[in-house]
Amino acid sequence: MLEATYNKEVKEKVDAKCDAEYQRLNAAYRQALDASLKKVAATGSLDDAVAVKNEIARFSTSNTVPATDESGATAEVAGLHKAWRTEADRIEKQRALDRKPFVAAYLERLRLLEVELTREVKIDEAMAVRTRREALMAANPVVGAVAATANATQPPLPILSTARPAERMDLYASGNNGCIVYLNHKEVMPKVMRDEPSKVRVGLHEGDIIAVKNEDRFDINSFWLSCISSNGEYLFETSPQWTCYIPGDVKKWWDIKKAKETKPVEVAPDKQEYVDLVKKSASATPLYRGAQPIRSVLKDEAEPRHTFYFYVVTRNDLLPKKAEPAAR
Repeated sequence: MLEATYNKEVKEKVDAKCDAEYQRLNAAYRQALDASLKKVAATGSLDDAVAVKNEIARFSTSNTVPATDESGATAEVAGLHKAWRTEADRIEKQRALDRKPFVAAYLERLRLLEVELTREVKIDEAMAVRTRREALMAANPVVGAVAATANATQPPLPILSTARPAERMDLYASGNNGCIVYLNHKEVMPKVMRDEPSKVRVGLHEGDIIAVKNEDRFDINSFWLSCISSNGEYLFETSPQWTCYIPGDVKKWWDIKKAKETKPVEVAPDKQEYVDLVKKSASATPLYRGAQPIRSVLKDEAEPRHTFYFYVVTRNDLLPKKAEPAAR
């Protein structure tokens, strides 16, 4: 089902546009071939005219240009090939760029499915999902690198050599404005603000889901969270690895399984309104490392003032790490 949805999205929202551009490119190429034939024929060069005529016949059946020219290709045909390849290369680069958000969202769905299957002790199915996810990451190295990085804004932190997964921890959060934090369908932070950090002690496990609703305007949405073990050790914080989404049911917005749409979050820039205040509040918490707040890129027209984020806790998140707080 996930694969079918992903393929359908890419086909309709990415490939269809590229196919249309190839149709325009090929139509222009046929016109260029006809004009070239007339031009070389007018010079009286039979060899050049035959070469272009052969290219017209070849292209009429293939609708593409070979990756490299044959050794005997004439300068006229080689020039036509080069022009076609240049435009085709532009189309393919745009295709790859347009596919990125869909690949990233699909990778996140696969990651969530892997966690869910593992928790249900469906190990073989979970391994199959992981294999598919790793293959997709290998085929899309730029997107895969982001998906595999816990925090793309800062280098990975070393895990303490004697580390064992923390069992109790404190969540610190700051946001703009009036963020609600749920843990596994249960409210744990009712109203996170930007003027001072909120704090709650919880017990986290691998596969737990943190869901957040940001109740302010879409254009100024931002949120920051960190997790510190009860022993005062750094565990994890918000990062581009988090996901924004549009809930399937706004009355049960914390249920991410039936989300209408998901995408990776983006880092909220300093120039965005109130980000400086969110960061100032975050800086008052233990082991704050200067990480930027995150923001949603998805806007639900039915809930234009609300944005939503979620994160699935990994085993690595629960291992204490060597971290130094940012200079204050």
